[in-house]
Amino acid sequence: MYLNTKQTLSKIDNFNGIVAIWGLSVSTKIFLDKAQLLKSKITYIIDINDKLHNSYYKGIKIIKPEELLTLKHILVILMGGHTLNIRQFLDKHNINNYIINYSLSINYIPSNIIIKIDKLQKNYNRNDFNYLFCKKLIDILYDHTRAKLLIEHYTYVTTAQTPFKEVIKKQFGKKIVLSENMFYFSYHSIGKPNKQILRWKEGYLSNMITFDSKGYSGWSSLCDETINKLLKNISQKKANKYFDKLANKYIKNNQSKYIQPTNSDFKFPEENFIFFPLQTLNDSVMEHSYFNPLKLIKKVIKILSSKNIPLVIKQHPRCNDKELKKYLQKQLQKGKIILFNGSIHEAISKATTIYTINSGVGFESLLHLKPVVTFGKSDYMSMTKNINQLKFIEVNPFYLLSNKRKNKIKRFIYYYIKYKSVFINDDKKLKQIIFKVLHRYLKNTRG
Repeated sequence: MYLNTKQTLSKIDNFNGIVAIWGLSVSTKIFLDKAQLLKSKITYIIDINDKLHNSYYKGIKIIKPEELLTLKHILVILMGGHTLNIRQFLDKHNINNYIINYSLSINYIPSNIIIKIDKLQKNYNRNDFNYLFCKKLIDILYDHTRAKLLIEHYTYVTTAQTPFKEVIKKQFGKKIVLSENMFYFSYHSIGKPNKQILRWKEGYLSNMITFDSKGYSGWSSLCDETINKLLKNISQKKANKYFDKLANKYIKNNQSKYIQPTNSDFKFPEENFIFFPLQTLNDSVMEHSYFNPLKLIKKVIKILSSKNIPLVIKQHPRCNDKELKKYLQKQLQKGKIILFNGSIHEAISKATTIYTINSGVGFESLLHLKPVVTFGKSDYMSMTKNINQLKFIEVNPFYLLSNKRKNKIKRFIYYYIKYKSVFINDDKKLKQIIFKVLHRYLKNTRG
């Protein structure tokens, strides 16, 4: 059983029997300092040093390994740098009730395990924090395991000449074949949940990485899970505090995945208006759009202009679709749309409702507590008005949020960041995520 220090202490506290820690190491001394209130529940320290036998450390008797074999109903705690050798001893003598405290251990993942990693090249220019994450991932694994690291350089390209369905089939959705002793940190992939795979990609916010067992956006496991159940035990008070801090950081500092210009001279409509930040038409997530993207844009413009509702549109900074650009310029000249090229945070803050298929701007709009209408599947769609028939916006183009709904969005953001994401500068959490999935895998293999 692989547990961190907090979980190990809880296990000791609830165990009715003999508790022994293996080895009077530096890690053991650190652990005992953390276990001040539980020292009375720790009966022995096991050590191979003959000079220590029958002596005491902080009131705990030190015994030799052979004495362990005479004890019954015992829980053994392993930590430090020799957990693999100790584990082999325990397995050999059929002692199965032991915990590896991974928070205070190093080199405890067996050397016959292969860890496969998709590594992005340094010159990969989509988002630099992908490369930084890969580097940190590899550095952590080098420092804490004896496993062989199998690093594969990974790049992918989507262009107007390469339809996203083809890209998904050939790259993101390709069948992954792994040997039994292999674990895979897989970049930007989709597929069925697998105990040997953790799928990751850049998140919706800058410097954020998201993890999922099935994939991203409309492929994410969040699309299939009951959100109310996931949010049930999240404290509203804690969620509110975290949300305010996060929203202030990104909105006040004008942070996003892409550099956001300021456009102080831009005049937004004085009346209620819709903000529609566009996506690249060949983005893989368009697979989950309920509509043909270009036809959707045309239809939305037609509906809103017929109702004299101002529509502010921002093209994606990486969109080079000539047909779309030509069409938008024509609608601009007719006065049916307003084109905007400033900060999305400025536009979101002033808009009444935000429209999107399933872009990251939709998620960022939730940080503003703005109503979001989505026209496709995504991992955050449960917090939006998700529609697959345009008659809904024909009846009511705007979508308003109640206070109850806003509170739910705050709990969702808290859950999403805390349990599905990590910021690349959070080394502590990054280690927890990496080893949590490795521990889950190791439970199913003898290593």
